[in-house]
Amino acid sequence: MFGDVLLNSVSVDRHRIEIDRRGCCLLYKRFTDEKLEKEFIVDVAIELRLVPIYPVFYPRFITQYILCEFDKSIAVASGSSMVVHIEIPIDVAVYAYSKNSFTILDVLPLHLKPKLVLYGPINGGVLARYCKTKLVDPATVPELGWALSKLVLRNNTNSVVTVRKVLLDSSPLRLYYAPGKWLVYTQEITLNIVSSSSAIVSYGQPFIEGVQPIDDPPELRPPRIHNRTDMFWGY
Repeated sequence: MFGDVLLNSVSVDRHRIEIDRRGCCLLYKRFTDEKLEKEFIVDVAIELRLVPIYPVFYPRFITQYILCEFDKSIAVASGSSMVVHIEIPIDVAVYAYSKNSFTILDVLPLHLKPKLVLYGPINGGVLARYCKTKLVDPATVPELGWALSKLVLRNNTNSVVTVRKVLLDSSPLRLYYAPGKWLVYTQEITLNIVSSSSAIVSYGQPFIEGVQPIDDPPELRPPRIHNRTDMFWGY
């Protein structure tokens, strides 16, 4: 479960992790579909924990952006706001902690064949991890591999708009997990629609109590000032 210290063997979806203590070291093995994929010798002074992670590290870190296309289009009246809940894909990471520092030792992909797309024009657009996102009931209990997100759609134009997607930045986006469970959530996210083709995504506070934020890896430390994502090429 998320947050638990890895001491013995554990299965996560189609992955199996084996921990074997050998003197002053730990032997870490990760099998995927019963095939050995990763193997490390780990100092026993290092603490290994399972945490949820943004779906941008597998097979390697290329972009911090995630383009979520909804399974249904959403029409929002002029000057109106509405709240929907969506599921965002996540993977599982093995964090290696040593005192106040940590690193990602391994990433367990939970979604096959990750896809990259270009949001916007070739010159100036944004490369993003693509996902087809389901609109779900607010009471949905997220399953392993998904994070439940609360999305506020705010139409600041004088026309009815149709929303089909949202571009998220993994840096200001936060993941929260329920310790000892597989439950994962984001904070509240607002899509501020400002024209027929542009919108601003802002990132708020968690909407679920009793959850713990992950320690963000150095590549995705939240910005101190700029806490928004600009969508210039449609929503």
